[in-house]
Amino acid sequence: MPNNNSRWAWGAAIALSGAILAGCGAPSDRTVAMVGTTHILQSQLDTAVQANQVLQGVHLDRTPAATRSQVLTLAEQQVVINWALSHHVTTTAQASQAAASLIKTQVAPRMGGQSAFNRRLSDNNLSAATFQQYVANQVIIQKAFDQVTAKVPLPSTATAQQYYLNNQAFYVSPPEVLVRNITVPTQSEAQSVMAQLKGGASFAALAARDSQDPDRAQGGSRGWVQIGASSALPKSWIPTVTSLKPGQMSIVKDALGYSIIEVQASRAGATIPFNAVQSAIQAELQQTAKEKAFDAWSQSLLHHQNVRLVNLG
Repeated sequence: MPNNNSRWAWGAAIALSGAILAGCGAPSDRTVAMVGTTHILQSQLDTAVQANQVLQGVHLDRTPAATRSQVLTLAEQQVVINWALSHHVTTTAQASQAAASLIKTQVAPRMGGQSAFNRRLSDNNLSAATFQQYVANQVIIQKAFDQVTAKVPLPSTATAQQYYLNNQAFYVSPPEVLVRNITVPTQSEAQSVMAQLKGGASFAALAARDSQDPDRAQGGSRGWVQIGASSALPKSWIPTVTSLKPGQMSIVKDALGYSIIEVQASRAGATIPFNAVQSAIQAELQQTAKEKAFDAWSQSLLHHQNVRLVNLG
């Protein structure tokens, strides 16, 4: 599926791009675009916007400029949907079945479960059946994408290595610290432990005796831990840990109480070897090539259609 950098997506939270909802719409619907003789209705535009809002959990821009862009996206996607169905790439029944499975196994769980998913539908005035039909159209587009780009080759090792060399800064592991902590319920207890440590008491012994943290069994040690956005350390610790030099300690309030944190050592991030990221680079480059090929193909398809925007105000 084209990713969120492609014009096929409106920035959905899962790998589904925005598409027109098939259907006739309400009798009073006004047409906002024509794809050949196919009408794209205001209700279909509204559904696409609402469905994307369900996926993203935010409200999309409805300014005239944004609406025009959204209608153009729907028109382009309708051309692809028409092509996929007329060329028997899949059927609406198969797409609907796949959509039901996607919603159950991917969409709802990513939103926190069925109840959270239902709340998002309700907040956007969207029924489960309408949303499923919307997702079914994403399946149709995915099938078209897969078929059209099936012969796009995997980039060579040499191509991937050149990309790696040109983007070396992206392939460095985060810096790490060797850190240990003693966690106690109150600030006064933390200050007492800190005073004992400064007086020469054993950190490991105090951790084993006083700490409420599971790492007490290892003398409070958490071992080497990465720092940065993906760090396994509590978020409240990060600013302090990154400011401490080896051998320094500080007290931080956290979810378990107050933690005396010591950074024992630090080391800079290491360059990740090419062989560790080669397959990921090749997959990324291939996906980019597929998106370009699909965009070129869809544009060629679009040129043979009479697409008109109407009644946009």
